[in-house]
Amino acid sequence: MKTEDTFAITRVTLDRLLDDPVVSELDPTGMKKRLLEAVAARTGKSKFDDAWGRPIEISIQKQDTERLELLLKSRGRDGRSGTADDVVWIFYFCHGDVVNWWNNATKVPHK
Repeated sequence: MKTEDTFAITRVTLDRLLDDPVVSELDPTGMKKRLLEAVAARTGKSKFDDAWGRPIEISIQKQDTERLELLLKSRGRDGRSGTADDVVWIFYFCHGDVVNWWNNATKVPHK
C-alpha cells in the first residue's frame, strides 16, 4: 500500500472516530491507540508502516479544547529522517461542539 494511501485512510478514520464523544474526549495517547486499532481493522495490516515496511511516525496533539493536530511522517525510501524523500502530512481538526468536527489537510513540503 502506498504511504499516501495509509495517510489518507488514517485521516478519514480519525475524522470518523471523532464523531464519537467518548473518543473526542480521550487524551492524545488514548486517541492514538484507538486510531491505530481502527486503521489496522480497516486496512487489514497489523503494522502501521509505510510503503517500504518502516514504521510511520504518528503524533496527536490537542492544541486546546477545540483543536487537534495529527502529524504523520514517513522517512521515505532511503529510511533517513530529514531528507528530500520524507513524506510529512499534518491534519488539523477543529470542532464547534462535541461531535461536529471538520478538518483541513496541509501537505507540508520538506525544508
